[in-house]
Amino acid sequence: MQYCQAGDNFTDIWVDKGINPCFLYSVTSSILFLVIFIGGYVQCMVFSKYSTPIDSKFRKGACGYVFQYLFTIILISEAVIHVILQDTTIDPQNVAGYQLLTVLVLVTGWIGSLKILSLERNRALPTIPTRGHGLVLLMFWTLAFLKENLAFVSWWSHQWWWYFNSYSDKVEFALWVVRYACSLALFILGLQGEQSSSGGQTQRSTWSNIFTKLKMMLPYVWPKGSWWRQAIVVGCLLILGAGRGINVLVPLYSKYIVNSLTVQQSSSTDDVEVTVGPEFRWDYICIYSLLLFLRGGGLSLRWHLSRKTGEVLRVVDRGTNSINSLLRRDMNRKDNATNARAVDSLLNFETVKYYGASSFEVNRYDEAIKTYQVSEWKSTASLNLLNSMQNVVITSGMLVGSLLCAWAVVHSLKDLKLTVGDYVLFGTYLNQLYGPLNFLGTYYRFVKDIPNAKAIDVKQGEIELKNIIVHYCNKMNK
Repeated sequence: MQYCQAGDNFTDIWVDKGINPCFLYSVTSSILFLVIFIGGYVQCMVFSKYSTPIDSKFRKGACGYVFQYLFTIILISEAVIHVILQDTTIDPQNVAGYQLLTVLVLVTGWIGSLKILSLERNRALPTIPTRGHGLVLLMFWTLAFLKENLAFVSWWSHQWWWYFNSYSDKVEFALWVVRYACSLALFILGLQGEQSSSGGQTQRSTWSNIFTKLKMMLPYVWPKGSWWRQAIVVGCLLILGAGRGINVLVPLYSKYIVNSLTVQQSSSTDDVEVTVGPEFRWDYICIYSLLLFLRGGGLSLRWHLSRKTGEVLRVVDRGTNSINSLLRRDMNRKDNATNARAVDSLLNFETVKYYGASSFEVNRYDEAIKTYQVSEWKSTASLNLLNSMQNVVITSGMLVGSLLCAWAVVHSLKDLKLTVGDYVLFGTYLNQLYGPLNFLGTYYRFVKDIPNAKAIDVKQGEIELKNIIVHYCNKMNK
């Protein structure tokens, strides 16, 4: 019996445009086994020492438990049936060593998960009740679901079943669908699962009422009656989504640039190797630089989402030093005025009510908030304008330098002949050089715009305290 199929090697991770099944199933199944073995052993030891049985009248929500048990049994059966079909039906009709290892560790791991599932349902620790399942089960189900998703990485590989070239491919695909559906169901049930507590109240997962939470949050995010504000919200969400996509494309185009500058061997129809490259792909470099610019250089998420209209009263007043390090002078002054008006109104609540000045105080505070927001917008806008201009300079330098380096790699530049490593070296050095400039916006916030400020020239000085007397006033003399 060979450990891998004929012609495969365990150390060859990437084979025929896909992950080597021998490597993938050996590593992923071993990881699942180690998680459930080590984590389950620790959890069983803790439960056996500290847990107490749960009364049957407090165990509610048995439906989810039954489905979890059922899906686990299906996965155990699938693993056994799979290895039988590999020996009788699926080409080449013999069982490799990694397939035998996979079925042994998976069956053991799924049986261990049933043990832990039963333990969490029937016993409880003398602590604050946890929400949902324990960490070991959640990690095991999540890794099992991720294991099945790794098959999509090998979409274009003929070693996998995606092309349906034979009856064996169809059988493998059907078994994978069963594994994928069951692991997905366990993953969802694990996030939404209910576990009973000794207090009789059902503990729900954090994700169980996610739609209810979103429904409660939506009125505070979606401005009703203002179509242009709604358009701004939609635009911000689209920009955030585009930013996540750009983060994926930046390394991809960096790979295209390096490949275009590398000498590559390709085979023709007559099995003759043809040397291709290097090639000056200025379009790749321009797109790469554009993606770097769109990704931004220092713009924070707060610039896109932050709104401070709901802030009415600070519970704890900030220190002067911390304010000066975060806000500019005008913004600091108006923020203090806003807080002062709010605190004065609340401290003199009776007086305000006696004289019917509630509306007057509300208008004063509303005006203070608006002036503060104007100052905050100016401060934030100027800071982000500085970051944007800085990003333009950095991207322009990166674009020009990368084009010159790529041209020197392909065609040489006078007596300068660079290699692909020199191109990568240039990008690395440039990123290190521009790195400290990201703090320029932070230093900008420290600047105080005091007109006609004079330099402090202190030669010498001292502070003396003399004849200081502390006493209490005598009430009888008043």
